[in-house]
Parts: sequence; C-alpha cells; structure tokens
Amino acid sequence: MTDTAGSAEQRCRIIITAGKGGGKTTAIRRVIDCLHRASVPYTGFFAEGAWDGDVRSSFTLHCVPEDISLPLCDRTTGEWVQHGRFRYNPEALQKGDQAVRRAVPGTCILMDEISRQELRGNVWADTLTRAVRLRENPLVLAVQRRCLEDVISAWGLEGAVVFDLEMISADRLPDYITGLIENGCL
Repeated sequence: MTDTAGSAEQRCRIIITAGKGGGKTTAIRRVIDCLHRASVPYTGFFAEGAWDGDVRSSFTLHCVPEDISLPLCDRTTGEWVQHGRFRYNPEALQKGDQAVRRAVPGTCILMDEISRQELRGNVWADTLTRAVRLRENPLVLAVQRRCLEDVISAWGLEGAVVFDLEMISADRLPDYITGLIENGCL
C-alpha cells in the first residue's frame, strides 16, 4: 500500500468523507452526474447500501459510465468471500476492478466506500493502489471518516483535497469538484 504517491506528479486527488450514512455515496453520484454534464470522461463505481432497520444489510455495486449493477455484498450469501461482517461477491469485485483498469490518461476515476477493509488489504485495496499509481488520472474517493487519516497515510494521499460533508454544502460540492478536475486541481 505504500510508495504509491508522488503528489508533485499527480494530477488531482480528492477525498469526500463523512461518517456512516453521512451522504458519501449521494455526493459521489452527484459528482458523476456533474462530470457527465460537463463531458469530463470518468470511470469507476459507487455502492448503494440497503438497510434492515438501522443496520446495513447489503450493498449494490454500480459501475459507471456503463451503468452495470450487481450485488456487491451482504451478510448471508455463503459462497461469497467473507471480510468482516459482510460476504463479498467475487464477480462484483472483478467488475469494480475492471472499471478502474480501463481508465485511460485523463479519465477521472471514482471509488466509493473506502474503509477499514481496504486498510486490512481486502475488498478494494489492490484496486485503490492501482488507481493511486495512475498519476495522469484525477481520482475521487469516498472514505469513511473514522479511517480517513489511515487511508491518507497508507496510500500516500497527503496532498489530497479533502471535503468533509459535515463542513461543506453537499449541494455545491459536485460543481466545485468538477471545476477542480477540469482545471487540473489548480
């Protein structure tokens, strides 16, 4: 996970952070819509969670811009790979990784739901490492606040622009992020 950054050579690194249920995925979806309207090329994924009462029961992966959706993880599917409380669909992990791998220089890469599992080397850890190494690609990450500093340190993202959804208007954030990307994060 180390030796992946070199902030002087990197085009643009943006992190959206909040607590659980704090609007990170909604913010990523709005950024995607804004990038699309501005004709900025993008690829990646976001994951929408489903709730069972007050507990997350599953996530659905959405790969963009192809609009491919499939179950990412749940708590019960026995043949999937266990990481923490969830079992992950290997096919979904492969599709998310492929979305990042297809990024050509200049294409914005978006990755949602970066958390403790990545810090443990699971789920999107290798995909995130690959994305960070693509220095010619803007990168937008949604990272859980509780592990923000550890993710920044582990992937050498000290120069990233961080937006905390408790501190900034989520309504203006997508346009602001799109403007940063269009201008090379200057």
